[in-house]
Amino acid sequence: MCKVNGPTSMRPGDTVLYSWRIEDNTEDVFDPGLEDRFYADINDEYGKSRIVSTLRDVLDPGELVWKFADDADFEDIGQTKEVDEIAIINPNDIDESLLNFLKGEFDFEMESNPCGPGVELIVDYCIDNGECTTFDNAEEDEIQAWIDAMNDALNLDFAGLVSDSDPGPYCEYLESEFGRPAFLDAGGAVAEANDIDQWWFETCDLAFPLNPALAEVGPLLDDLGLFAVHCYEPGEFKVVIGDRSENDTVRFNVSCFDDPDVVDILATPGRVESVPAKGSTAHSLIQVFITTEDDGPVPTDTEVQFIAERCAIETEGVNSLEERDEAIENDAGPSGLPFSADEWEEFANEEEPDDKPLYDVYELEDTGDPGVLQIDVDEDDDGLPDRSEALAIFHADLGSEHSGKCAPGPVEITVAVEVEDDPDIVVSFTLTVVGPPAAVAVAADQASVRCGELVRLNAVIKDAAGQDVSDHTLAEVITNYGGVLGGTGAVAGQQGVTTPLSSTVTETFDGVATFYLLTSNQHTGPYEVLVLSGGGGSVADQRLGGLFSTPVQTGRAVVSCAGPAAVAPAAPAAPPSITAPSTGQGIRPPNTGDAGLLD
Repeated sequence: MCKVNGPTSMRPGDTVLYSWRIEDNTEDVFDPGLEDRFYADINDEYGKSRIVSTLRDVLDPGELVWKFADDADFEDIGQTKEVDEIAIINPNDIDESLLNFLKGEFDFEMESNPCGPGVELIVDYCIDNGECTTFDNAEEDEIQAWIDAMNDALNLDFAGLVSDSDPGPYCEYLESEFGRPAFLDAGGAVAEANDIDQWWFETCDLAFPLNPALAEVGPLLDDLGLFAVHCYEPGEFKVVIGDRSENDTVRFNVSCFDDPDVVDILATPGRVESVPAKGSTAHSLIQVFITTEDDGPVPTDTEVQFIAERCAIETEGVNSLEERDEAIENDAGPSGLPFSADEWEEFANEEEPDDKPLYDVYELEDTGDPGVLQIDVDEDDDGLPDRSEALAIFHADLGSEHSGKCAPGPVEITVAVEVEDDPDIVVSFTLTVVGPPAAVAVAADQASVRCGELVRLNAVIKDAAGQDVSDHTLAEVITNYGGVLGGTGAVAGQQGVTTPLSSTVTETFDGVATFYLLTSNQHTGPYEVLVLSGGGGSVADQRLGGLFSTPVQTGRAVVSCAGPAAVAPAAPAAPPSITAPSTGQGIRPPNTGDAGLLD
């Protein structure tokens, strides 16, 4: 068994065709019964699917000769999970009615020889081993012209080469319509062309192997096996095709689900940063939840496309159940805890970027084909899938290999989910990319205070899109000699010094970094307060924040302080006032006597 064709996904109510090809061998020529003992099994994991038709044995047991297989030979067999023996037929014994039926019913086109030896291999074997004299008298260019014509014919649509009115052996048709004319046109003789005709008829299907030596390379045309499966109830099943005589077995899984109807998207987190600060991330895990109208999973081969307006998006690394579970376990989540953000960053950067970072199709890791994961999310422990998922990782790393320059601001992400016979379901949503500091504005709650008093200052820091920078973005604050500053990070981060200038480190919350200036009663006048953020200096050495690739942004404020007011000197004290006692007679001088004076 060399090639198996058939869908790995179908819809309830569909009937699909499975075919396989077999590199034939000479043992089949001498076996008048079935050429090989092939069987087919359907094993439902859940739901219900059954084999409903197979190719009927077209060998006439009485005459031991093959008849041409027509559309009536692909017959209904009811509903069964197993067929013990399925007829295998050589393309040389198929007419156009069967091919047209299979084309119209299942869109089936049969390749002439997908697995067996090519024409050139058989010719080379014949010539090199001296087992036949067919080409002894032909020139090399004549032989090559015949080989090229036959190989080209084998690549044509098989159904188009067989006439319904006069089917004739396919091998003869190839020779008469393609090989013989090419040989004669190249200058070959008619007698040699007749020899090639006879040799080809024997070799093509090996019905009468007059030359046993060719058994080592076998007949050219690969035999064909067919059966059809109908899906009665949604579910998943395993198909097994095998050859009991040679222990040759192929197994594959098939899903039978309705088309997508509902698409929901979860982005975790919905805000990312091109230079992630502490507890933040540059990556968002995007989960697309897809269900049917009845809230069930969708076909496994449903194609999901992710398109990012800018930055980068890729599905590699989250396209298996194991990677999906690991991503959900490690993503930063809405809490933005520092340890979870670090683990998520490490996970998100494990895979190399996709070659088309703005566009990616979700392809399953185990098959390499477009499809979706089947997820069991309910709590009934039945192990059956309840929905389908496709995942991607959005990258906002500034200057990284993933995204190059990723400008800050809203980024539109579009997800397109394939629907087989209807328009695709297209859903768009917006992620926010926060950039590094691009502007710093500083304001004090008081412009002037008495020296020795405390002033509160706020630094509002924005990115290039005018958005608040991420929480925990660091800012360095410096003031002139004599001032004392207080802000987060100065002690815990060991990044604050006081000599010869006062400085501290503070961090933002909701885009605002708050700190305090304690003025000195020994130094009056203006205090210059300078706030710096961004750049790649010691403030941003990744101990408390990322290493920015943008220039340092600065903002300033001035706070003045004055000493105590001067006290005016006191006026001299007035002398005390004495008041005479009240006698009612006024003031009289003292009586000093006559002192001996005469009248």
